[in-house]
Amino acid sequence: MSNEELAVEFEIIFEDLDTNGSKGLDNFERSTCFTHAQEALVKQKALANDLHSIRSIIDTNTLAGIGPGSYPGSRLFPAIDVFVMLDQHLVDGIGGTLPVTLVGPEIIKSMYLSAYKFPPKNIAYMLYGEDIVEVFAPLNFSLDKYFRRVVKYPSPVILETLSGTDTINGLQAQTSPVVDDDEHRLLVEMAVQFAVKTYIGVPEQQVPKSQ
Repeated sequence: MSNEELAVEFEIIFEDLDTNGSKGLDNFERSTCFTHAQEALVKQKALANDLHSIRSIIDTNTLAGIGPGSYPGSRLFPAIDVFVMLDQHLVDGIGGTLPVTLVGPEIIKSMYLSAYKFPPKNIAYMLYGEDIVEVFAPLNFSLDKYFRRVVKYPSPVILETLSGTDTINGLQAQTSPVVDDDEHRLLVEMAVQFAVKTYIGVPEQQVPKSQ
């Protein structure tokens, strides 16, 4: 559907449910509902490993290190914004791989206080920073690259260019959904679910589902 068609479908369902006589939502409010719905739908698809309809925001890369870390033996890699992490692992110089687990600084401090001073041999530790990730490989793993496959943050759904100072995620220009057309009916329903819960307090289960 086009943005105009999305807005019309939304209004038809929303107005049918709006029994309290409240006014229809404006462009900013409708766009906020669609943006919230798309984020929820993308996360739902990613966690179910149902990726076809969100393939446009899946990013796969293999990265080289950018220098030594702040801890002995650790390596730094560039960080990116991640909406949902699908897969990440380390790669050694001969093609071997090692899974990664995210940990907090207290785990790293505890590790360096131990006699071994490395993660267990079958896992690597990782600390996330704002712009970098710091990786801790076990002893005898020759760390070469860091592989990750992620779902990026979806852009907002802005049905029409926003006016005045209104922005959604810092944007004002019209933006179409990132999910495929065959998910647009579900996107409308989820946007209405968010709208009725937020603006008129109708329980979500009263929102009609498409047949």
